[in-house]
Amino acid sequence: GIFGVASYFQYANMGATMEQNIKMTYDDNKVVLNSYTAKVSEAAQVPDMYRDDLMKVIDSTFKGRYGENGSQAVFQFINENNMNLEPQLYIKIQQIIEAGREDFKVSQKRLVDVTNNYELTLVKPYSGFWLRLVGYPKINIKDYAIIVTDDIESKFQSKRDEVIKLR
Repeated sequence: GIFGVASYFQYANMGATMEQNIKMTYDDNKVVLNSYTAKVSEAAQVPDMYRDDLMKVIDSTFKGRYGENGSQAVFQFINENNMNLEPQLYIKIQQIIEAGREDFKVSQKRLVDVTNNYELTLVKPYSGFWLRLVGYPKINIKDYAIIVTDDIESKFQSKRDEVIKLR
């Protein structure tokens, strides 16, 4: 009798811990994805702002140098050094995307690990018996599925992949 009561509470605690771990990991995935997409969205605005500011500087430079109507000279030998959009801005955005994808991948793998561990515990004869006896699973594990791009599911269903086309 004591063994049965102890096992009951042990597996009730285990089920609660495992399900809470799945929920927490899923919420962590949301935090990672939100942070990553916010960083990319914010960083992507910088080149546009830089371009607009650069256009204002170039416009005011030429108007200041040549007047409102530009140079009126018949012959003009000027070597202009025009300002450029800095490629570092785009490289920075690319780095944010790569780092964010990597963080999200780690977060998703953790979710796979905790849900797999729970599902494995549920299907094992002894632990599964006790977990079912104490009322687990209480969550639908499919509600905590990983996030994939649109074409991934179709690739797995068709058992075919395609080469990534860069251009």
